[in-house]
Amino acid sequence: DTLSGSGQFRLFDGPRNPGEFDFKSFYNYKSIYGKINLNRYSNIKIEKSTDISALRIVSSIQIKIKTIFNQYLDKSTAALMVGLILGDKSEIDPDVKFSFSDAGVIHILAVSGLHVGYVLLILMICSSIFPIPWGWNRIPIILGLFLYLVITGFRPSVIRASLMAIFYVISVVINRKANLWNIIAAVGFIILSIQPFYLQDLGFQLSFV
Repeated sequence: DTLSGSGQFRLFDGPRNPGEFDFKSFYNYKSIYGKINLNRYSNIKIEKSTDISALRIVSSIQIKIKTIFNQYLDKSTAALMVGLILGDKSEIDPDVKFSFSDAGVIHILAVSGLHVGYVLLILMICSSIFPIPWGWNRIPIILGLFLYLVITGFRPSVIRASLMAIFYVISVVINRKANLWNIIAAVGFIILSIQPFYLQDLGFQLSFV
């Protein structure tokens, strides 16, 4: 959808004091470079779009998954499942978040390499069940990892883990030894080539560390 209106556009300022939070870098890596200041008399219009786009497809898949969970599970359980699978923690009860935090396992609610590992395991088991020729059985695994990458909104930690898993899966097919350090370096190079500002993303930093 398109949000339209009129106002004064301003670029984000960088930090002016040592240790101050860098809003400019934080938003730049998300491809947001400024903000528009509106007054209360501004006429804001929301125009619904009917065009097919990647964002619309991703959003529709996420909504479908949420609808399925809400249909078959109670509200709190559905919210927890959405958080575990999609990384959307907005509907999780604050008390549940506090319980995870108090137990020291709040990171489980953040979609990361752990979740990609589960997805990879499930895909490898499924590919071994169906009679797919060796080598070709890697294609559904790669497509499945890419689909999970899409529905989680291309989070840096998921990109890193998914690409590493894809490289590992491909290395077996081309008879190359999977070197962990080479895979990590290649994935980091690819991600930063596409979006250099990810270097300042905390999720990217912690993921590679």
